Amino acid sequence: GGFGSDEREADACFQSGRNALAREGHDGLLAFLASQLLFQDFSHRELFMIPHAALRTTILQELRLSYNELQQLPDELQDHTCLRLLDLSENRLASFPPALSSLVSLKELNLSRNKIANTVIERKHAEETCIPPSAGFGLSNLETLLLNRNHLDFLPDAILDLQMLRVLDVSANRLEALPELYSTMPICASLRVLNLSQNRIRILADDSIR
Repeated sequence: GGFGSDEREADACFQSGRNALAREGHDGLLAFLASQLLFQDFSHRELFMIPHAALRTTILQELRLSYNELQQLPDELQDHTCLRLLDLSENRLASFPPALSSLVSLKELNLSRNKIANTVIERKHAEETCIPPSAGFGLSNLETLLLNRNHLDFLPDAILDLQMLRVLDVSANRLEALPELYSTMPICASLRVLNLSQNRIRILADDSIR
């Protein structure tokens, strides 16, 4: 009787060990697969922070995080330099997350329907950092920037330094005027679509671009 009991206990331990190894192997496989993903969609999740799983791979090319409750982004995002599309629309971001300035491969950035607002009252103040100067040079491949339905009173200078920008949507903000534009500015050579609708601009001067 005692021998049979020991044998059953040994079998149970053996089976438990096999199950543990199976779980470990399964978890390892999932982790490996997650590290190879090129596309992740975490939209409509009511997230207050980006899940760790979303940042597990640095070869990610598309990340969709729209319709959440994000107020800030983790610094680790700056390591995802392969990202080509980032959708952060319909969140609660009040400023341009600094980590975004390092995403050198990014082609499309959707920040629409957030709470992004200027950090100073007048445009000429150097303290304007709602979109930091580093973004203008760091996002060297950005072609589409969607900032519609935010709280911008004027365009931050960093936008004017986006040398590859083709589409800029700043509709439904609080813009009262455009900044002085010069033909030598990078954005003047690349921009093809500019949406200024539903702002407070009443007159667009003929010499807006010099």
